[in-house]
Amino acid sequence: MKKIILYDFDDTLVNTFEAKVKQNQELARKYYQKEISREHIANLWGRVFPDILQEIVGVEDSIDNLYEKYQTLNQDFPLQALPGAKAIIEFGKQVGLLQGIITTNTRKVILSQMIELGFSASDFFYLQAGEDTNVHKPDPAVFLGVKQKILELGWQLSDAIYIGDSTKDMIACEKFGLDFIAVTTGLESNEEFLKNKIPTFSNLFAVKAYLLTHQ
Repeated sequence: MKKIILYDFDDTLVNTFEAKVKQNQELARKYYQKEISREHIANLWGRVFPDILQEIVGVEDSIDNLYEKYQTLNQDFPLQALPGAKAIIEFGKQVGLLQGIITTNTRKVILSQMIELGFSASDFFYLQAGEDTNVHKPDPAVFLGVKQKILELGWQLSDAIYIGDSTKDMIACEKFGLDFIAVTTGLESNEEFLKNKIPTFSNLFAVKAYLLTHQ
């Protein structure tokens, strides 16, 4: 079994897109009298949040003002942990795995969302937020920070596996030499993953079962 599990956050552990596409639409509608499409938001998805709010809404208001207004809508569009998310994290704790998160959300956003979801930051040995790097998936250099941390702890990159929901995750892992498991809980189907012979599952319960039986 692998010794280290690294997770994407949005749409891997949490149903971010489905909840927040509606929140972004309501932000534009309520405060700026604008209508924005699901497709428009999907095209920008995966970039650093909340930095992309200006592009999502299409206004020149400051990021701080946009995010303050966005936060007033949080209770109307709550996040939910995806099926198996809490189970796989608990499993990792029980068997002594190191667990980390790599996300394009800012640290402020990710820590707030973890509290909302009942996740504990102390369960993760590594948390890389959007402001911690100038590169993002599919650029493989996004993993340089976590590789350094893994080596400092006396492990090798081969001891780790990354779980994500997008082809950007897959490409970055392949180029960096990091093992990858796909879940189809995001915006992409399993077609591209299976074509590249990636272990692919519909939820994290199935990933947990796979990890138990594969070295």
